Formats: sequence, structure tokens, C-alpha cells
Amino acid sequence: MVNLAKYRGVVAKMYKDRFDVYRHGTETDANGATHQVCYQMPALSDQPCQISPEQTDDAMPRAQAIQDADQYISIHCRPELDLISGDYIVARKMRNGAAVRTYKGTIGEPKVLPTHIKATFKIDSSEV
Repeated sequence: MVNLAKYRGVVAKMYKDRFDVYRHGTETDANGATHQVCYQMPALSDQPCQISPEQTDDAMPRAQAIQDADQYISIHCRPELDLISGDYIVARKMRNGAAVRTYKGTIGEPKVLPTHIKATFKIDSSEV
């Protein structure tokens, strides 16, 4: 059996980008009605990750594939982090310690692998 613990440190060194996680919850109004809210305080803050565009289907025409690739982003992070489907992510692409681009969106079901977590989201907004 392969000991994956020694590889986690190597994988973590690839995480040059950063992200924050904002959780959704249910709150009850004074009249008893409940509604979904996105909390203003991050559940996880300034976590290391790797941001990468999501691959598209090779069967698509090239122009459509490029357009779709710009709409979906994947983040890869440590497997110990607690990511939940529906979390709102603010991911920052970093260069030389400075954020060069910010992506925001809600993740789907995260894929937990032995060495990392992969979470994909459609970009709600992007800032340069």
C-alpha cells in the first residue's frame, strides 16, 4: 500500500492561489418564515488552492469550447478541508503574492480524493 501522507506535502506546494468559503444557512424571520442566507463571515478564509479552468468536451466546436472553458473553474485543495455542495467560493489567482484575478461562484458536489479535493463552479463574476 502506498503511503499518501508523504505526497500531500508535495501536492500542497503546488497550491499558489487562495480562496475563501462562505456557507449558506437557514434563518427564521420574526414572523416565522425561513429563508436561505449566505453568511458574511467566511467559514474558511485564505486557504491555499490551485485554480484551473475546467476542461471541455473535445466534440464541441473550438469557439464554443473556449467560451465554455471560461465559464467553469475548478479549485484543488487539501483533503482535510470541509467543503460542502452549495458553498460560495471567492478564489484569487495569485502571482508574486498579489491577486491578479478573482473568481466567484457556488460549488457543486466536491470530489474528495486521497491527495486533494476538487470542487468545480460556474463563474458568477470575475474581476481582474
